[in-house]
Amino acid sequence: MNAKTLRKHSICRFCHATCPILVDIEGGRVVRVKGDPENPVYQGYSCPRGRALPEQHAHPGRLLHTQKRMQDGHYASITSERAMDEIAARVQEIIDNEINPSVAAHGGYISLLDVQDTRVFLHMGGGCQGCGMAAQTLKHGVETTLRRQIPEISEILDTTDHASGSNPYYQSGF
Repeated sequence: MNAKTLRKHSICRFCHATCPILVDIEGGRVVRVKGDPENPVYQGYSCPRGRALPEQHAHPGRLLHTQKRMQDGHYASITSERAMDEIAARVQEIIDNEINPSVAAHGGYISLLDVQDTRVFLHMGGGCQGCGMAAQTLKHGVETTLRRQIPEISEILDTTDHASGSNPYYQSGF
């Protein structure tokens, strides 16, 4: 380590182990990564993947921006915000044109609450909230439809409090 080298304590984010590492920086670039010998658990250990982080950071093919696959197959840079907005618009169009007309037959509706990264947050209302078949509607209807048309979606989360809903087709005491 020379006088111009800045050493920072950090953790390796390559895998789930989050090994403690020492990162050497010269001229604003990471030049060396090694295990932190002062860490009582890892005692200076780091795997080859962690030690290769400087090469990964400097690789000329490293993606620096979110990419969108265009219709002709090439990729173009897109901001994360715009990508999430585009996914949300596609989800909303499918909900409006395909899903809600189907669940409306039994008094239900699906609302899009948010898109974060590639996770979609939905709310089930009307006849869907409190319905004993809500899980099947979500899994086999809503999820199947959305994933078939938007494969970028990684997760679909139901935020509905089904215990507070009521089934419009069942009334106790009658």
